[in-house]
Amino acid sequence: FCSDGASNMTGKLKGLATLLRAKVGDHLQTFHCMAHRLELAVHNTVSSVTEASHFQMLVDTLYAMYSRSPKNQCELELHAQETSVHLLKVGRVFDVRWIFSSFRATKALWRDHPALCKHLLACTQEMTRTGAECSKCNGLLKKLTNWYFVAELAMIKDALRSLQEQSLFLQRENASAVDAFFKVKSVGKTLQALKEQAGKSVCSFLKQLEA
Repeated sequence: FCSDGASNMTGKLKGLATLLRAKVGDHLQTFHCMAHRLELAVHNTVSSVTEASHFQMLVDTLYAMYSRSPKNQCELELHAQETSVHLLKVGRVFDVRWIFSSFRATKALWRDHPALCKHLLACTQEMTRTGAECSKCNGLLKKLTNWYFVAELAMIKDALRSLQEQSLFLQRENASAVDAFFKVKSVGKTLQALKEQAGKSVCSFLKQLEA
């Protein structure tokens, strides 16, 4: 019996696994979903690393700005056309969805970055917006155009690329505990290597920064 590890599933008194074992027998084995455990590990890491939490809050602010305003979304699409950017939808990172959703969101932010900066700059000069809106856009623009943020985005994108591959593997029907053990070891080594050697996105960022 595999579940998400919640108390109503695995509780010792009235958890579903306990009730099933009482009917089926003690040979019933309970298991916490490996893909879900990976999500919990990422969530705990984000909660304990200040920089990751700040990154999440910034992306959530951008997501709210464009998901709740068709006007902002339309204007962003126009700026994307001007900068020859194939616009991807700005999403949320490190929320309750699977880890590949976070990778897709960081990939979208990486791709949309030129258009986002151009739109935010236009917003600061738009007379129809309130002073508070202009100040908010100006603050977001300063953060997005800081080299440190772009480097951080590249590093997180490289890390999430490995983690989303691990998540997709763990969700396969033919994934076994033995295979998962070696897969986790491999991903751990990859993440450790990224501390010493630049990943794909970081290499791209460093080349463009130097140019």
